[in-house]
Amino acid sequence: MFRMDYAPNRFVAAKKALLAFVQTRLKSEAATQAAIVTFGNKVKRVREFTTQYDDIEEGLRNLDVGGKSPLGDALGTAVQMLIGEMRKAGARIPRILLISDGKSSKTSIDPVTIAKLCAGLNIYIDVIRLGAVEHFNILKRLTQMTNGQFFYCNDAADMVATAIKLAEHPAAAKSVFDKDDAKFAPLLAQIAGNLVSPTDMSPDQKTIIQNILGKNADKCAICFSTNDPVTKAPFNVSGRYCPNCNSPMHISCCAMWAEQDTKRTSKEIFRCPHCFYLLKIPGEVSKARMLHKQMKSTESAAAPSSDGERVVPTKKAMAKDLGDAAMFSACPVCHNIFEEDDQVVACGNEDCNAIYHTNCFTKLEKMRCRKCGFKLKS
Repeated sequence: MFRMDYAPNRFVAAKKALLAFVQTRLKSEAATQAAIVTFGNKVKRVREFTTQYDDIEEGLRNLDVGGKSPLGDALGTAVQMLIGEMRKAGARIPRILLISDGKSSKTSIDPVTIAKLCAGLNIYIDVIRLGAVEHFNILKRLTQMTNGQFFYCNDAADMVATAIKLAEHPAAAKSVFDKDDAKFAPLLAQIAGNLVSPTDMSPDQKTIIQNILGKNADKCAICFSTNDPVTKAPFNVSGRYCPNCNSPMHISCCAMWAEQDTKRTSKEIFRCPHCFYLLKIPGEVSKARMLHKQMKSTESAAAPSSDGERVVPTKKAMAKDLGDAAMFSACPVCHNIFEEDDQVVACGNEDCNAIYHTNCFTKLEKMRCRKCGFKLKS
């Protein structure tokens, strides 16, 4: 990048082109955010996303690169930064402007693999290429895979003019959130942020949340209650926090919030009701929601089977001895989840497998299972 075929050298010419691009974009749309990633001997995040031209200029002023040029790692870092922005509501169309002479070293991250991910997420890779043209052009392939634009420039002035043109007239693009095809749902689930469990927080994090939220630190921002409306569990068991704004939510309430969002192609993701950050619903919540629906449909005693007085046996055990069947379910009578050492009674109907607390089992009307309707033998 320090050859002098582009005056005064390739590296300085590339910096001038990048500054021209950012300056032009900000004049066209002041809300545009830009960040800088360089790849020499190692990948470096020079500047995080900003709308300030002076920040970008300062980041480039003392910049120095050289070395092996790990292109794949650099693209991976850029995508990681973009994903962080895409989780936010109102995120702009994500694009990567790659200025390079095409020289790169082999890394554990394949640039083509990153390009495939970009294509799925509607991240466009635009390239300004300098230096000698080669028969196999990996940079052009990256733009073709992501519907980006490829430019080859002969001199420094051409690079600046091309950067300005690209900034003034970016190709028409859509956000991944505009895609209504269900096949993009898994990709959205991959970029969604994870809710934070109270048990995973450090003492300092807990102190910060307590200072910000006070007495509302364990009150769900969706149902406005402390206990989970489905499992009845306290917040420290079924509660989570948004990693962006620290809003508290029950995982069951997150699932119900997601079901109400008809614009989403997946029920595995939702936006925080407070800051609209894109979030992923924990896997265990789907089981809780399924149980909730089952319990609502069986609150009244089920009808007898066609056998009339058919009686099925029951099994008495400790909840922990029944494995996931007990640990991820709730009693159909009290609707509370089971603790490991709870004494329980399981329905012997193989198609039912309802599990009751021992004291709740004695409250069954005519000893009929609330789920399958068969008469149970104690």
